[in-house]
Amino acid sequence: MSEEGMVAETVEVGGQAMTLADMMGFDATDIAEVRRVKFPKGLYLFEVSVDAKMDQRENRDNEPVFVASFPLVCIGVVVNKTQGECEKMPGKSYWENFWIKNDNPEETIGQIKAFAKDIGYEGSARLGDIIDGCKRLRLIGEITHSKNQDNPDDPYANLRRDKIRQATAEEVAQFQTYQVPDQPAAAAA
Repeated sequence: MSEEGMVAETVEVGGQAMTLADMMGFDATDIAEVRRVKFPKGLYLFEVSVDAKMDQRENRDNEPVFVASFPLVCIGVVVNKTQGECEKMPGKSYWENFWIKNDNPEETIGQIKAFAKDIGYEGSARLGDIIDGCKRLRLIGEITHSKNQDNPDDPYANLRRDKIRQATAEEVAQFQTYQVPDQPAAAAA
């Protein structure tokens, strides 16, 4: 996949390049099931992935909206609030998304600017520059859980935006247990 967001023509599975048509006929019998990762409550050291981007999606009402996505790769645990569960998170990603909708786009853009400033971005106010400038920045962020009305046994994991801050070099040295690869996940496929 190119940096301009073009769709990949092939994906490598098990060392074999496959097209979309190949994938539709792919037998997944030998592929292990993978469940979505839910971050346990805790205080984490994150690095903003180089995959941070702005794209267009559809909301629940099938209306087009713009979304600024910041994949945060856990590179260490600062405070473990659950018995051992947090220790499994280094290398896992938590996605912080900002949905820019027609009802109040200025508020969401302001939230993106605040997020960027809180994690150490000090550049242009152009939205593309903000997103690009956040890549590889490191932050301390608290994950909490909130009630899921549809499934109370499966709470939502949320980043407390009011508690995020730029990680210091000392905190990175003390808590980092995972090194993020240099290339975007899309390019590695």
